[in-house]
Amino acid sequence: MSDYRDRIARLSQASRQRLSDALADHLREKSGASSTALVAYVVAAPDQHPQSSELREHVRRSLPEYMIPSSFVFLKAMPRLPNGKVAVDELPDASATVAADESGLVAPQTEVEKTLVDIWSSVLGVGEIGVHDNFFEIGGDSILSIRIVALAREAGLSITPDLLFDHQTVASLARVVEDASQSAEASPSAPVDEDTGGVFPLTPIQHWFFEQQLAAPNHWNQSLMLRSRSAVRFDRMQKAVDAVAQAHAMLRARFVTVDDRFTCRIADERISVEQVDLTSTPDADRDAVISARVSTAEASLDIEHGPVVRVTMFDNGPDEVTQVHIAAHHLVVDVLSWQKIVADLSSAYAQAGRDEPIVLTAPSAAFVAWSRHLVSRAAAPELRNQLAYWIGDSERDGSGDDGDALLPVDHTGQRFTEATAAFVEVVLPDDTTTALLTKVPGVYGTQIDEVLLAALATTIGRWVGNDRVLVGLERHGRETTGYDLDVSETVGWFTSYFPVTIKAHPNATASDPGGLLKSVKEQLRAVPEKGLPFGIGRYLAPDDATRSAMQSVPDPPIIFNYAGRLASPDSEGGDAFVPVGGFLTSRSPLNHRRHQLEINAFVDEGRLVVRWQYSTAMFADSTVEQLAHAMRADLEALIEHCQTDGAGGYTPSDFPDIDLCQDDLDQLLGSL
Repeated sequence: MSDYRDRIARLSQASRQRLSDALADHLREKSGASSTALVAYVVAAPDQHPQSSELREHVRRSLPEYMIPSSFVFLKAMPRLPNGKVAVDELPDASATVAADESGLVAPQTEVEKTLVDIWSSVLGVGEIGVHDNFFEIGGDSILSIRIVALAREAGLSITPDLLFDHQTVASLARVVEDASQSAEASPSAPVDEDTGGVFPLTPIQHWFFEQQLAAPNHWNQSLMLRSRSAVRFDRMQKAVDAVAQAHAMLRARFVTVDDRFTCRIADERISVEQVDLTSTPDADRDAVISARVSTAEASLDIEHGPVVRVTMFDNGPDEVTQVHIAAHHLVVDVLSWQKIVADLSSAYAQAGRDEPIVLTAPSAAFVAWSRHLVSRAAAPELRNQLAYWIGDSERDGSGDDGDALLPVDHTGQRFTEATAAFVEVVLPDDTTTALLTKVPGVYGTQIDEVLLAALATTIGRWVGNDRVLVGLERHGRETTGYDLDVSETVGWFTSYFPVTIKAHPNATASDPGGLLKSVKEQLRAVPEKGLPFGIGRYLAPDDATRSAMQSVPDPPIIFNYAGRLASPDSEGGDAFVPVGGFLTSRSPLNHRRHQLEINAFVDEGRLVVRWQYSTAMFADSTVEQLAHAMRADLEALIEHCQTDGAGGYTPSDFPDIDLCQDDLDQLLGSL
C-alpha cells in the first residue's frame, strides 16, 4: 500500500475540502438527517456578513454540484469535542433553515430549471423533483438520459448525454444549458451530414452482425405493433410513412459488398404500406389472420435488394381502431430508434389529416455522419492506449483458450439456434424495484446496471466455481464524449458491444455486499469510454495488426443488457399511434446465437424483469431456472443491504481528479 499520508499532503486544499464535506454529508445521513438536502454550518469572521448566495457561488468554484449545500446555517461557534473535532451530534437541527419545501425538495427558480424539472418528471414518472436531486439516484439510467436529451432538444435546450452525466442535477445542468444558449452564436452546432450518396462504411455493431455468417441474415428483425386511437385512412397513412422514410435514411438502407467487404447505401425508394381488410373476417379468426400476415412480413425483408422495413395496416372498419405492424431489420434500427419512428409517424399522420405539408424535426446528425465519425476515431492516436484494456491482458479474461469452456452445459455438441431457444423470467415486486431504482444508487454511487452485474457475476461465479466471470455487455452506444454530434434522435443501430471480466467472490452478497458493489462499480468505470473503443478497434482500425489482436480477444459465453424502463403506451397519450405490448424480435429458426446465455433486464410497469434466454439443446430448463432465481436472491440481498444503517461509501471514481486507490481513500476519509 502506498503511503497515503504523503499523498494527502500533496492534495490541493480544494480536493481535501471535497472529501471532508463528503464525509460530513455521510455522517449526517447516518445520524438521520435529511438526505435530500445538504446543509453547511458557517462561522463567519466578526466583521464579515456573507450572504448564502455568495457562499454558494464561492464553494461552486471547487466542489462538484452534488456537494453544493442547499442552505447555510450561521453559528457563533462550532460545537467541539474535547479532542477539538466538530461535535456533529450537537449541531442544531437544520430542517427549518433548508431552502426547500416540506419534502426537502428545492424548487426550480429559472425558466430553464422549470423546463428541465418538467422533462425529468415526465421521463422518470416522478411527481416531485427538486433541483438538487441526482438524476441517477431517482431512477435515471443511460437509456433514459437519451430521452431527456431528445425532449430537451424539442424544448429548445441544447444538451448531450455526456453533459447529463457530468451535471447530474437540474441546478447544475441548467447553468450549463444557460451558458450554451448565451454562446450559441459563437459556437454553432455541427451541420447535419445529409450526404448519403454512394456507399459508406458500416458501424462496428453492423460488422458484428455480418461476422456471424447467419444462415438466414435477411430475417433478424425488430418489430412493433401499434394501435390507433381511431380508424386510420390508408391514403394518409401512406403519406405519413413516406415522410418518415424520407426523414430517416436508414429505413431505406441496402447492404452490399464492395471489394469483398459489406458497405451500406441509401436507396431512393418508398416504403409501401400494405392494407389488410379485416371487416369481413369473423372476430374469432382475426388474431389468426393478423399473426399469419405478420409472419409473412417478417420473413420477407431483404437487406441487399430491399425492403428493410415493412408496414402492414390492419383495417377493422370505420368505427374500430386500426392496428399497424412495423417490421424492420435490426441492421437499421435499435430500441431508441423506435421512439423517434413512432413519434414521427404520429406527427406526420396528424399533419396529413389536416392536409398540411408534412414537416418533421430532423435529427441533428445523420447516421452516415456517425459512421464516418467512428472511422475517423479508428485512426486517432489515443485508440491504441484504450485498446490495451482488452489486448494482451490474460489475467483480465480468465477464460483460458476457450471462453465457452467456462459454462458447464447439460448437453454437449449442440449450437444455440433460434429453433431451440427458450427463456425463463424472474420479476421483482413493485416495492423492491422501487428501492432498486431510487434508494440503492445513492448509497454507493452506483448505477442500476452495475448493481445487476454485481448480482449476476456472483451467481455465475458460484455456478462455475470461479471468481472471474467473462461477460459481454451491450450498451446503447450513442456515446459522444468530446464530439459535437447529437445522435439522440437518429434512427439506426448504434448498440455497442464489448467483453469485460468481473471479479466477484461467490459469497460476496452475503459476506461483503458493500465491498462487492464498490468493486464492481470501479471495475466497470475502468472500461474505456463505456466500451465504445472495442468495436472500433476490432472492425475499423486501419492496420491489420490491431484488428487481428482485437479479433483474438475471447468471446464471452454470456451476454447481458439492461434496457432501462420500457415506455408505457399511456405515456404517449396525445399521439395518433401507441405501442401494443413491447418491442418484439423475429428471427429465422435457422439462425444461430453467438452466446450460450443471453440475459436481458428491463423495468416494465414498475417491476424489474430479468429474462434468461438459452438453448434447450444445451441446458436443461431446471438449470437456467435455478440460475435465474439465484441471481434474484443475490440481487435482493444487495438491495436489502443498501437499506440498512451504516451502508454506503465512496470509491475513487467519485473523485476523478484525485489519484487515490480504494485503500488510500478509505484511510483518508477515516482520518478527516
